[in-house]
Amino acid sequence: MTRIVLLTGLAGAGRTTAADILEDMGFYVMENLPAAIINDVVAQMHNDNEENAQLAIAVDLRDQESIDTLFATRNELRQLGDNVEIVFLDADDDTIIRRFEQTRRPHPYISAGVLTKGIELERELLSDVLANADIHIDTTVTNPTQLGQQLSLLFSGEPAGTTVLVNSFGFKYGAPRDADFVFDVRFLPNPFWEPELRESSGLEQTIRDYVSTFPNYKQYIESVQSMLEVSINEFSQLGKGFVTVAFGCTGGIHRSVTVAHDVSAWLKKSGYKVITVNRELDRNETE
Repeated sequence: MTRIVLLTGLAGAGRTTAADILEDMGFYVMENLPAAIINDVVAQMHNDNEENAQLAIAVDLRDQESIDTLFATRNELRQLGDNVEIVFLDADDDTIIRRFEQTRRPHPYISAGVLTKGIELERELLSDVLANADIHIDTTVTNPTQLGQQLSLLFSGEPAGTTVLVNSFGFKYGAPRDADFVFDVRFLPNPFWEPELRESSGLEQTIRDYVSTFPNYKQYIESVQSMLEVSINEFSQLGKGFVTVAFGCTGGIHRSVTVAHDVSAWLKKSGYKVITVNRELDRNETE
C-alpha cells in the first residue's frame, strides 16, 4: 500500500513549505504536478515494486476540470488499496498578502489586477476542494516550525482509522479555521486572575484542579464527550481520516489547555488515535 499525500490549497498558504517538510520526513515529493497524471505516477511506483513508498504531490489546480480529476483520482487510488489524503493548506487574506509582499513573487491570479481580487478568485475556485479535503491546515498563525510539528504528528506513523486532532487555542489570537468543532470554554474560572497561578499552564495539575472547581465542569466534559463520540464514529463510517476538535479560552494557556487535556485523555482511553496540539504554548516555545 502506497501512502499518498496530495497537497493543495491557496497560493501563499505554505504548500511549498509543507512539501519540503514531507521530503525531510522521507516522502518522495513532486511539485506542481497536474492532477491528470497522478495515476500514472503512482502506477509507475507500483511497477517499480515501491508498494510501501510514501509519496507527496503538490497538485496544480487551475480549473474545475483539474479539481474533478483530483477527486476522481483519490477515489480510484483508494479502490486500488492506496492510502490517499488530500491536504488543503489555508490562511486568511491578510496573511497571504503579507507573505507575497515579503517574497515579491507574483500571485497566480495576478491577472485579476489586484492581489485581493486574485485571492478571492482562487478561494472561489478551490471552495469545493476545501469542503472535500481530508485534512484542512490553517497556517495563518503557524510558523514553519509549528507546521513541521503538525505534519510530523499527522504523517510520521502508520495510517490507522480516524485520527482526532485536539487543539487548544486563545481567541485573542484568532480561532482556528481548520477545526471541525470549536468549543468556547471562557465561561470556566480563569487562573489568570490568581497571581500565583498566572505563569503556569493547563499542563500542570494545579491549573487543572483550579479549572475543574467549576460546579458543572464534569457535566460539561461528559456532554462534550457524548457529542464527540457520536460525531467521530459517524465521520469514521464516512471514511474521514482526521477530525479536528478545538477548545478556546482568552489566551490559550489555562482553561483551553485543561479541557483539551481531559478530552484527549478520554479519547485515548476510548481507543481513538489522538494528537494534542496546544497552539499558544507551542507558539511560545518556538518564538
